[in-house]
Amino acid sequence: MARTEQDEYFQRRAIQERVAAKLASDERAARSHSRMAERYGSMAEDPTPSGSADEDPGPVLKSEFRIIP
Repeated sequence: MARTEQDEYFQRRAIQERVAAKLASDERAARSHSRMAERYGSMAEDPTPSGSADEDPGPVLKSEFRIIP
């Protein structure tokens, strides 16, 4: 199966995040980069979103923040 530009982007970002994790001097930053590398890597393998595009995500703003007409 041919890789799309999006797949290549996710793979490239996963590699960049792995490198950043190795170079990070702070343990928390390294963990964060590792997590991002995992996310990008999984998106490169299966770029389909977990939710359905037809699903209603619900209100963007909580009711207490809505503008009253």
